[in-house]
Amino acid sequence: MGDLRSTGEASRSERDCRPTAVAVIRVSALGRPAPAQTGVLRQTCAALAQQRLPCETVSDRAAAKGRVDGGTLVVGDHAFGCVVVPGATRVPLDLFRTLCRFAVAGGCLAFVEPAPMFGSSPQETEAIAALWPGLLDAKRVARVATADGLPVVIRRWLT
Repeated sequence: MGDLRSTGEASRSERDCRPTAVAVIRVSALGRPAPAQTGVLRQTCAALAQQRLPCETVSDRAAAKGRVDGGTLVVGDHAFGCVVVPGATRVPLDLFRTLCRFAVAGGCLAFVEPAPMFGSSPQETEAIAALWPGLLDAKRVARVATADGLPVVIRRWLT
């Protein structure tokens, strides 16, 4: 799939059917990730790979169109039990809504700081602000200061 790139060591068949695989969302503005997010994205993927946590980089557009099936986000033929949004302060509202549905359904959702607070318009920013309280009520949502702390949180969720 064009929107997914492997950064872990799991085989393709494992990634396709294991809902414990981690989706790392690449949020882009005008088709390219913001420079600040690119560094956090790389650090996040490296931290997960170092701990041998299978992960895929998923575009924000593909994730927004993903299907929530219980605590799993299904994007194409890939199923993810954990989703990470690294260093994105601005996200599309449709992506944020999908992430909220995923977390409320029992999926594991982590934000590597900074967490998203803005949409692509003032109206989207207001809608995101209204969704945050419900999102924080979900059991498996975390805000992590740095990518290095992420594997500990994910392993705790997966065991």
